[in-house]
Amino acid sequence: TVQFNGTTATTIGSWSATSIVATVPTGATTGNVVVTVSGVASNGSSFTVVAAPSITSLSPTSGAVGASVTITGTNFGSTQGTSTVQFNGTTATTIGSWSATSIVATVPTGATTGNVVVHASGVNSNGVAFTVLPTPSITSLSPTSGAVGASVTITGTNFGSTQGSSTVKFNGTT
Repeated sequence: TVQFNGTTATTIGSWSATSIVATVPTGATTGNVVVTVSGVASNGSSFTVVAAPSITSLSPTSGAVGASVTITGTNFGSTQGTSTVQFNGTTATTIGSWSATSIVATVPTGATTGNVVVHASGVNSNGVAFTVLPTPSITSLSPTSGAVGASVTITGTNFGSTQGSSTVKFNGTT
């Protein structure tokens, strides 16, 4: 058997005379790993059980490439270090802030709709659904100039079927 601080590993990937691959069992705590063969226990070797990161919420749950997303949860680590955030497999390259319970990440170029996952301390979090919205694009204006109060037709793609909370700005003025 292989025990992690007294908790027996139930999943053994491989076992040979010189090497064992065991999965850390549920309920394991930091302490010694001990291998018992034919009733004889090995010396203990120290092993630290790392708490898996866990995402509890995303805000917002949808956005376009470049949008800022706040990821709330636990066990992210107090600093980013080598930890990452992935949007459906695409790693976010811009992280605004990182704490043990909150991360602010920018939706990366190439991201697609799917799960957001935090990889911290060598462990993946649960995945939480995020919808990547298509970026709106203007192809033409008609007319291309006019006085204040003039009506302008804006043609393009990915404007959405209704306005909702979307806005149109003329040189920054809504």
